Amino acid sequence: MDDVTLQELSEDPVAVRLGEEIYQTVCFSCHGHRLEGGTGFDLRDGEWIHGSEPSSILKRIAKGFPEKGMVAFEAVYNESTLANVVAFLLSERVGFRELQHQVFPAPAEASSW
Repeated sequence: MDDVTLQELSEDPVAVRLGEEIYQTVCFSCHGHRLEGGTGFDLRDGEWIHGSEPSSILKRIAKGFPEKGMVAFEAVYNESTLANVVAFLLSERVGFRELQHQVFPAPAEASSW
């Protein structure tokens, strides 16, 4: 599933609710009820050590981190269910979203200062 589709899914209240149900049943034990972290990382911000793009998040949930104790959830849930979990996570992000900046050149008269 691509980033655009997953981002759109995060705006679907049904998908978000279904994802939250899975999260609060399975994921909370390591990542906290409010995604604040614990044994696992804080999931509220947009900067993730293993990739913060929606498709990267889906891949990491699907493949897991067996060496760190996180199972590969693709063995338990289908892609649609895991996509709902990603939708929930994306819907709960805090901070700036899609922040962009642009640098403008200084006016010509400023160069004589």
